Amino acid sequence: MQAAILGVKMSYLPEWNQARQRLSRRYHVLLAEADLLGKLCPQTVLQNTEFVYHLYEQAGVREYWVVHPTDHTIMVFKLAEDGRYGRYEMYEQSEQLTVGILPELILDLNEIFAE
Repeated sequence: MQAAILGVKMSYLPEWNQARQRLSRRYHVLLAEADLLGKLCPQTVLQNTEFVYHLYEQAGVREYWVVHPTDHTIMVFKLAEDGRYGRYEMYEQSEQLTVGILPELILDLNEIFAE
């Protein structure tokens, strides 16, 4: 039964991917036109971080990152066994970051923040 459903879904996959790519391009254009990044960072980054911090904690998000594109830093919050975030870890451009939920994925932040 599952194979039959998967077979039907797979036939629509290229169409869904094209639609997703169109929406992604449109989203990118709208964000650029609205200059939202300029409005959100860096002045309100602490307010936004505090707001989502509690929501993500309640939802049980194991790890989330706050990327500071102008400072070239990343704050990583990890959910502890008690279901709460401890102190964040700060990574700078010259460092490598191991993704907590994918330990085999190691990011070179020099590449991430390259201009």
